[in-house]
Amino acid sequence: MINSLNPEVDSKLEFIRNTLTETGAIALRLRGTDWFAWATAGSSHTVLLTAETGVAELLITAETAWVLTDEIEAQRLQDEELPANFQIYIY
Repeated sequence: MINSLNPEVDSKLEFIRNTLTETGAIALRLRGTDWFAWATAGSSHTVLLTAETGVAELLITAETAWVLTDEIEAQRLQDEELPANFQIYIY
């Protein structure tokens, strides 16, 4: 995992959380490769470059930002792609 928190990601998570509060939503789930890259400040969750979705999704709540993925991809994402702003949840 990238050892430090990413300030760009902090800003985006704050924006999402403010939107959740304003709309009364509990969480936001992001699946597409474009949304994943935006929310993680450039990380990739794709294995097949032509796919619209990758091997992980984001679930953002008022308290936590999760990366939802399978056990096979969790360690690679943690080691190579994700800033420390996110926690991994293996399903």
